[in-house]
Amino acid sequence: MRAAVRSELGFSCSGAVAQTKLLAKLGCGLHKPNQQTIVLPEAVSALFQDLPLDRLPGLGGELGAQVKEALGVVTASELASVPLDVLEGAFPKRAAFLRALTDGSYNEPVQDRELNKSLSSGKTFTGRNKLNTADTCEYWLRELASELHQRYLEDFAKHRRAPTKVSVYVGGGHGNASRQATCDLGSSGSLDQIVQVAWACFRRWLPGGTQSRTLGVTSLGMSLSGFRSCSKEGAPIKQFFSEAGPQRQVQCQLAGTEASAVAGCDAGTTSADRVT
Repeated sequence: MRAAVRSELGFSCSGAVAQTKLLAKLGCGLHKPNQQTIVLPEAVSALFQDLPLDRLPGLGGELGAQVKEALGVVTASELASVPLDVLEGAFPKRAAFLRALTDGSYNEPVQDRELNKSLSSGKTFTGRNKLNTADTCEYWLRELASELHQRYLEDFAKHRRAPTKVSVYVGGGHGNASRQATCDLGSSGSLDQIVQVAWACFRRWLPGGTQSRTLGVTSLGMSLSGFRSCSKEGAPIKQFFSEAGPQRQVQCQLAGTEASAVAGCDAGTTSADRVT
């Protein structure tokens, strides 16, 4: 695996082999850079000897503070030495979890990282840079949309999915708000499509329905979300370089809701160390 990281990404990294994800994660940091650690089952107590409780999953916050106060322990090895009946008396619902953390049996499954549920971009405008006219807001909406359009095309090429919702977030002197619209971009949505829907959302926010008054916009954001699978659709390669062809008609249903405005690699594969 480390060799694959080196080959495909050009980076080297440290690694660890152990019976659980937690032990491998803790062991990985023992020998850096560019090394590998093997954590044997009989070495778990040595690994936990001086390990702060905060390093164990779930014990870095309120529960960890409660454990320290109730049991008078500060390291994993000290917690491991607490009799089970004492654990059950102090933390009846968490005793089994706490014991598993410190005896090496806690086995949280390895899960693939989930894809982002949205693509977002935003910008703040303070002091003299406030956006006071609809025209300047429209300009910056197009700038944000341009970035999101490129990211959407890249995301589609990798994951074969497309967004179905455009959201616009506005903050300023007239209050903070968000506006949304459905817009299925499919495999070859255009920049103009995104801009058209985003501008329609923004116009719903305009105070008094007019474009002439001073707006005082201090933050502007946009996101694409509601992804759907497009495994059977293909995007023309030219979509990655230019806008071409007639723009397809966008049918959107607008919905507005008030909301707050959006405001261990180290290096390769050379040696292995054993924890004993």
